[in-house]
Amino acid sequence: MSIFQTSSIGNFTRGGQTAIHFLRMIGQVITKFMALGILTLLLSIGSIFWYTTTSYERYVTVKYTVGYVVVNGLELTEGKIPFKLETGQKIEVRTVTFLNNGSVQQAVNNVYKAAIWSLVGGVMLGFFVLFLVFKFIYRFGTDQAEDEHVRGSQLVDGKQLKQAVKKFGKIPEMTIAGIPMPEGSDIAHTMLSGSSGTGKSTVSKEMLTGIRRRNQRLVIYDNSGEYVSHFYRPGKDIILNPLDARSAGWDVWAECSRDYEYDRMAESLIPERSQVGDPYWVLGARIVFAALAKKIASDQEPSNEKLMHAIMNVSIAEITQYVENTEAAAIISHGGERMAVSVRGVLAAYTRSMKYLPKDAPRFSIKDWIRQDDGDGWVFLTTKDEQRTALKPLITAWMDTAIAAIASLEPSRQRRIWLGIDELPSLQKLPSLFDGLAGLRKFGGCFILGVQAYSQLVMIYGKEGADTIASGCSTWCGFRYNDKAGATYSSENLGNSETVETFEGISFGASEIRDGVTLSKQRNLRPIVLPTEIMNLKDLHGFVKFGRGLPVGRIVAQYKKYPKVAEGFVDNGFDIVAPNLDNAPVLVDGFPRSTKHRSKTNEKDDFVGNGLNASAIPPVATDTTGHEKDRDAGQDRYQTELL
Repeated sequence: MSIFQTSSIGNFTRGGQTAIHFLRMIGQVITKFMALGILTLLLSIGSIFWYTTTSYERYVTVKYTVGYVVVNGLELTEGKIPFKLETGQKIEVRTVTFLNNGSVQQAVNNVYKAAIWSLVGGVMLGFFVLFLVFKFIYRFGTDQAEDEHVRGSQLVDGKQLKQAVKKFGKIPEMTIAGIPMPEGSDIAHTMLSGSSGTGKSTVSKEMLTGIRRRNQRLVIYDNSGEYVSHFYRPGKDIILNPLDARSAGWDVWAECSRDYEYDRMAESLIPERSQVGDPYWVLGARIVFAALAKKIASDQEPSNEKLMHAIMNVSIAEITQYVENTEAAAIISHGGERMAVSVRGVLAAYTRSMKYLPKDAPRFSIKDWIRQDDGDGWVFLTTKDEQRTALKPLITAWMDTAIAAIASLEPSRQRRIWLGIDELPSLQKLPSLFDGLAGLRKFGGCFILGVQAYSQLVMIYGKEGADTIASGCSTWCGFRYNDKAGATYSSENLGNSETVETFEGISFGASEIRDGVTLSKQRNLRPIVLPTEIMNLKDLHGFVKFGRGLPVGRIVAQYKKYPKVAEGFVDNGFDIVAPNLDNAPVLVDGFPRSTKHRSKTNEKDDFVGNGLNASAIPPVATDTTGHEKDRDAGQDRYQTELL
């Protein structure tokens, strides 16, 4: 590196040379175009004067000027001046008489006035031409320096995006950060992304206000009770939270009447775990749950109590007898007690939230509510922070039921039923989500999905699943992410732009000949918003993408204080700490046991795992159920995760 480049004298010389070169170039531009302006001024004055006077008036004015000089300047009052009349006749007349002639004076006055107006008009026209010239120069210079958008996404400010949406066609009452939503964007689904406290809830409430004004229905997962406190209408809206005193009653049989509906309910309650190699325990638990629910459905009065009693309280022998002649008989059968305990432990871990469901509340069916297809009621699926883990399987099942119920309706272009999930990663994996994003639009289903932690979304749905969810949402509203992975995810989904970028170079030297500015252009493909830009956004600042050929817009959400119309949560006094699990299978240190072993430590355990990974155990002879016994030894890895 040269000393000249980094030294103080080098900086001084560089700055001086650049400043001199800059001033010289400004002087050249001003000189050249000022000459053009003066020429324009003169031509304008002459042209206006020529077209506003006659040749005879100009002739008389010239003679008058000569006579005026002779009389008043040379004081020759007796002289005569040759003059040609308008008819063409030539005469001689005394100079004094000529100067005092009324017709001559009138012609001179006309020429004088025309000269004044020519000067004023010429100056105005000259300045106008100069203004146009300088504007052209400025615009031309700006165009030369600006990057040229070729294709892909384009970033504009909120005002420009609003104008573009108005030309495209907007949805009345529906806005995102004050930007109208374009027609059809509601059924194309909306994703709100960003870390906690960056503006997602502000935009969510804005959208909910629009939904309420449009008298449309909504099923929303409210993980804090905030939306209930601002939007709940007693007697019209429904709350589903078994620990809330206002909650409606619900049971499995309110939603399930066919075999496949029981299977779907089991899949919603008991999720897949991608990090577990052997899916047997999940599949087995689902089959047993569906079989038990269908079996209890044949009772005169099926109830949650009966179902939970069968799952958590009865002995293995009783449950074996209960599921006899069902699909679950291959999993829970005589001689396979150890396997039954394992499957039952998985089943109990994910269905125990059903024991909190109220007994005496009016029965409510999400499926029936969806199929009513009228009214503007809302359903709130609520939790509090301390309840979320306990109620997560139940709320996941409710939301999955709502998605499936909308898909069972007749197609409609006018119907709108909204599904709001404030924090998607805080629920279990929704089995119907992918199909819902792809197919609900023809039934009027509209998703509003919130994602706070991208890493959690990947943990639940996998990288491909997270990308599929993003691709299913046409509208993407991104706020600040504090982590690189989330910021990159948001940046990628806002899109890329191919542009022709301009690079400016300056050269200078001791000789003026070497001074110059060079412009070069290069085509590049890059994100329209860099991940670092997203990581450095202020609160409530973000970007919105509607797709459909519309540009991406910068937005600033406006915080609004909503009145509190209800309590977010009303405790019903249910004790979730000490439920009656005397005979229920539990998981201890990753191994399935009966709870009686906690108080009777001197008794021999039915089964004690050795902690080995199932994949490391060689196959052994199968028991009477036809399942390999090495499953019992390898189950501990999965069951430990349930804790």
